[in-house]
Amino acid sequence: MRLHPTPAERRMWVLLRDGRVDGFKFRRQHAVEVYLADFYCADKALVIEVDGPIHATQKEQDEYRQMLLEILGLRVVRFSNYNVLNNSVRVREAIRTVLQADA
Repeated sequence: MRLHPTPAERRMWVLLRDGRVDGFKFRRQHAVEVYLADFYCADKALVIEVDGPIHATQKEQDEYRQMLLEILGLRVVRFSNYNVLNNSVRVREAIRTVLQADA
C-alpha cells in the first residue's frame, strides 16, 4: 500500500469519504485480487482510479488491469489528476451518475 497519496488522491478522498456521495461508502487502496484499487465502493462494485501522468505510458497495462477487474464483475471509472484537482464538482457529479445508473 502506498503511504503517501498524491494530491489528486487526497482530493478524491475528500469527495468520497464519510458517504459524501449519496451515502455510498468508499474504501481507499482496496485490494482486489493482486491489484490495489485507488477507491472502491462494495455496494456498487465500483472501482475509481485516479490517473496521473504515468498512465499515458502504460495504457496497455491499464487496459489489461481494467479487463481483469471487469471480468470480476467490477465497473471501473477513471479520472485524471487534472480533473480531480480542477473540476472536482464535475467529477463528483460523474460519480453520482455512475452510482445511480442501476439504482
